[in-house]
Amino acid sequence: MNNYEIIKLVEEIVFPYFEFNMVDMYGDRGSAVYPSIEDINTLYFKKNGKDRKLIINKVEEKAMVEKIKNLNIGTVELVRMTFYGIYIVVNV
Repeated sequence: MNNYEIIKLVEEIVFPYFEFNMVDMYGDRGSAVYPSIEDINTLYFKKNGKDRKLIINKVEEKAMVEKIKNLNIGTVELVRMTFYGIYIVVNV
Protein backbone atom coordinates (compact mmCIF):
# COMPACT_ATOMS: atom_id res chain seq x y z
CA MET A 1 0.00 0.00 0.00
CA ASN A 2 1.51 3.35 -1.01
CA ASN A 3 1.29 6.61 0.91
CA TYR A 4 -1.46 8.04 -1.32
CA GLU A 5 -3.71 5.09 -0.48
CA ILE A 6 -2.90 5.40 3.22
CA ILE A 7 -3.71 9.13 3.20
CA LYS A 8 -7.03 8.47 1.46
CA LEU A 9 -7.98 5.70 3.94
CA VAL A 10 -7.09 7.77 6.99
CA GLU A 11 -8.86 10.90 5.70
CA GLU A 12 -12.04 8.87 5.21
CA ILE A 13 -11.96 8.16 8.95
CA VAL A 14 -10.85 11.53 10.32
CA PHE A 15 -12.42 14.08 7.95
CA PRO A 16 -13.58 16.85 8.73
CA TYR A 17 -11.84 16.95 12.12
CA PHE A 18 -8.32 16.22 10.82
CA GLU A 19 -6.67 16.55 7.41
CA PHE A 20 -3.32 15.60 5.89
CA ASN A 21 -0.77 18.38 6.38
CA MET A 22 2.78 18.70 5.04
CA VAL A 23 3.28 22.43 5.51
CA ASP A 24 3.95 22.56 9.26
CA MET A 25 6.49 19.73 9.38
CA TYR A 26 8.12 19.92 5.96
CA GLY A 27 7.58 23.58 4.99
CA ASP A 28 9.26 26.89 5.81
CA ARG A 29 12.66 25.81 4.55
CA GLY A 30 13.25 28.76 2.27
CA SER A 31 13.68 27.60 -1.29
CA ALA A 32 13.82 23.89 -0.38
CA VAL A 33 11.39 21.66 -2.22
CA TYR A 34 8.85 19.56 -0.33
CA PRO A 35 9.73 15.87 -0.25
CA SER A 36 7.58 13.67 -2.45
CA ILE A 37 4.74 11.89 -0.67
CA GLU A 38 6.15 8.51 -1.70
CA ASP A 39 9.39 9.24 0.20
CA ILE A 40 7.78 10.33 3.48
CA ASN A 41 7.84 7.82 6.35
CA THR A 42 5.75 9.90 8.76
CA LEU A 43 2.33 11.24 7.79
CA TYR A 44 0.79 14.08 9.79
CA PHE A 45 -2.95 14.75 9.97
CA LYS A 46 -3.60 18.13 11.58
CA LYS A 47 -6.68 18.91 13.63
CA ASN A 48 -8.90 21.55 12.10
CA GLY A 49 -8.74 24.32 14.70
CA LYS A 50 -10.09 27.08 12.47
CA ASP A 51 -13.70 25.93 12.25
CA ARG A 52 -15.12 26.43 15.75
CA LYS A 53 -18.31 24.54 14.81
CA LEU A 54 -16.34 21.29 14.61
CA ILE A 55 -16.08 20.04 18.17
CA ILE A 56 -14.63 16.65 19.00
CA ASN A 57 -13.92 15.31 22.47
CA LYS A 58 -10.96 13.22 23.59
CA VAL A 59 -12.95 9.98 23.56
CA GLU A 60 -13.86 10.47 19.89
CA GLU A 61 -10.23 11.35 19.08
CA LYS A 62 -9.04 8.13 20.71
CA ALA A 63 -11.72 6.16 18.84
CA MET A 64 -10.40 7.56 15.53
CA VAL A 65 -6.87 6.58 16.45
CA GLU A 66 -8.04 3.05 17.28
CA LYS A 67 -9.82 2.76 13.91
CA ILE A 68 -6.63 3.78 12.13
CA LYS A 69 -4.58 1.31 14.20
CA ASN A 70 -6.97 -1.45 13.10
CA LEU A 71 -5.98 -0.77 9.47
CA ASN A 72 -2.49 -2.18 10.28
CA ILE A 73 -0.64 0.47 8.29
CA GLY A 74 1.99 1.31 10.91
CA THR A 75 2.23 2.94 14.30
CA VAL A 76 -0.41 5.55 15.04
CA GLU A 77 -0.50 8.09 17.84
CA LEU A 78 -2.24 11.29 18.83
CA VAL A 79 0.33 14.04 19.44
CA ARG A 80 -0.12 17.53 20.87
CA MET A 81 2.69 19.82 19.68
CA THR A 82 3.10 23.19 21.32
CA PHE A 83 2.65 26.08 18.86
CA TYR A 84 1.71 23.68 16.03
CA GLY A 85 -1.49 21.97 17.14
CA ILE A 86 -2.91 18.49 17.56
CA TYR A 87 -1.91 15.79 15.10
CA ILE A 88 -2.60 12.17 14.35
CA VAL A 89 0.82 10.83 13.37
CA VAL A 90 1.16 7.68 11.24
CA ASN A 91 4.61 6.11 10.90
CA VAL A 92 4.59 3.80 7.88
